Amino acid sequence: MKFLAVCILTALMAYAAFLFAGQTPWWIFAIGALLAGWVVPLPSYKAWLAGFLGVFMVWFVLCYMANQSNQSVMSTKMAQLLQIGNTPLLLVFASALIGGLIAGFAALTGSYLRKRPNK
Repeated sequence: MKFLAVCILTALMAYAAFLFAGQTPWWIFAIGALLAGWVVPLPSYKAWLAGFLGVFMVWFVLCYMANQSNQSVMSTKMAQLLQIGNTPLLLVFASALIGGLIAGFAALTGSYLRKRPNK
């Protein structure tokens, strides 16, 4: 249950970061993942996976919707520019993967901060 709570909390914070994208840096969702990993006690690997899945799903859906709204024009041109063929969905997946990895490591850091020994 805690795993699902961290996934949902991270996803909501990532979506909130998307809503305020004009006023905040792009990496602000990582702070939300860090806080979720710190507040909810989970084993380290579960904290990483929860942060990863929460942001991966949100970024994949948001990137896919943006890609569909412009009929894949921009992603097709970017795929050609990066010389990965005519595969715009690969760019959507790569973007979601990068966001998921950043959030996963941020949640892992939050989990480790919770376990920090007191001096």
